[in-house]
Amino acid sequence: MKKTLLVLMVAAGLFAARDGRATGIDSRLMDAAAVKQDTLVVQGSCGMCKTRIEKCAKGVTGVVSATWDQKSKRLALSFDPQKTSPAAVARALAAVGHDAGEARATDAVYAALPACCKYRK
Repeated sequence: MKKTLLVLMVAAGLFAARDGRATGIDSRLMDAAAVKQDTLVVQGSCGMCKTRIEKCAKGVTGVVSATWDQKSKRLALSFDPQKTSPAAVARALAAVGHDAGEARATDAVYAALPACCKYRK
């Protein structure tokens, strides 16, 4: 009886892991062919900028991951191209005060950034 129960539990775990439930991975994200990578140059200057940039980018529907490097000013994106694009992410970033790609933050939004986040000369 114990052996049968153990076998059933292992089998159930394997089936759940196969579709991502046991691993915590959304099954829609498991299709690596659907996810694209790109980079954007995003202006910023400090750790607060990094937090704001990554949070904003990850908040765009279809973005799987976003990591901004403070030195290179590059945002590495993984996204579903059927749901978003790098241009859409750039517009979202400009809306929170960061020039990104072709999208430029308005002067009013930029002026509202904390002093340590000012990157324009």
